[in-house]
Amino acid sequence: MKIIQITDTHLVRPGRVVNGVDPERQLRRALEDVLARHADADLLVVTGDLCNDGEPEAYALLREILSPAPFPVRLLLGNHDRRPAFVDAFPDHPVDAKGYVQSSIDTDHGRLLFLDSHEAGTIGGIYGADRRCLLYTSPSPRDKRQ
Repeated sequence: MKIIQITDTHLVRPGRVVNGVDPERQLRRALEDVLARHADADLLVVTGDLCNDGEPEAYALLREILSPAPFPVRLLLGNHDRRPAFVDAFPDHPVDAKGYVQSSIDTDHGRLLFLDSHEAGTIGGIYGADRRCLLYTSPSPRDKRQ
């Protein structure tokens, strides 16, 4: 099973930079490389911080940039993200029964867990008892793009 992971994209509204870096340009280049060299991947996992300020425009940009991916994509929030804006931008992305952006995928190689430790206003994240009941299970990534 081939899993590609990209982390800390820190996207902002189009045309803006963060600490002298253009995160949109960097993510586009990274995804171009992944598509050129690893189009046979089974899954792309993008871990937070997805967006630098949790802006709806930045999540829309993320959605647009990732749209060419020919494989399933799982997104995980970081401390810079904002769950409500993320869920609005990615209404089809799996969430559990309590609204946390977490899920699992059963594969031939075992179960993959995607856990949501995002807590608004907390830098380090939290994974409390309210998040430990992982109810969402999806088909194998080859069975369905999510």
